[in-house]
Amino acid sequence: MDYGVRKLTVVDSGSVGMSNLARQSLYTFGDRDVPKATAIFTHLKERCSSVEAEGVQMEIPMPGHPVSSKEAAGVLDNCKRLQKLVATHDAVFLLTDTRESRWLPTLLCANENKIAITAALGFDSYLAMRHGAGPGTNSKSPNVVAATTRLSAEDVLGRQRLGCYFCNDVITPVDSVSNRTLDQQCTVTRPGLASIASGYAADLFARILNHPDG
Repeated sequence: MDYGVRKLTVVDSGSVGMSNLARQSLYTFGDRDVPKATAIFTHLKERCSSVEAEGVQMEIPMPGHPVSSKEAAGVLDNCKRLQKLVATHDAVFLLTDTRESRWLPTLLCANENKIAITAALGFDSYLAMRHGAGPGTNSKSPNVVAATTRLSAEDVLGRQRLGCYFCNDVITPVDSVSNRTLDQQCTVTRPGLASIASGYAADLFARILNHPDG
């Protein structure tokens, strides 16, 4: 908000837990068990009265996490909602807990040529990076198009494209959270890095906006 951002949308499927209070400084003890996407509003207003925030409580569909036939319609609806959110925003920050949860938002940001920034924590490192632009201009189609004819090493201006969070992967993302104990989740075991990585991500966003090439 110090960089002048006044409109933002928070997407989250969970509720505030005790482990969130120490590492996610906007939440307080009184927010426990309240959906994260809505609990954040009051605290944002306390810090900046002019901010306009919206909360969306939904699960991001993830590769490696199979769904039943009963859940298929709901998952498809979440895909459409997420696509609409990406299309109607200027920038997307991927601050999710797992690698696979970043895959669909990354794909949608590339399709819509949106600014995408990832902040991620590991046991021995952390990452704050911007994703490269999509393979072409902003698609006017309501559907995501994935075809080899659209893939190119250059952007629409003829410059070399930057990679994304998944460009060096040799396999598709898989389920990385099942049967993992709380102490094996990096966002919990390294709480001090959360503010550092997110701070770098916000500064990276400001630098992109002020760079002549964007």
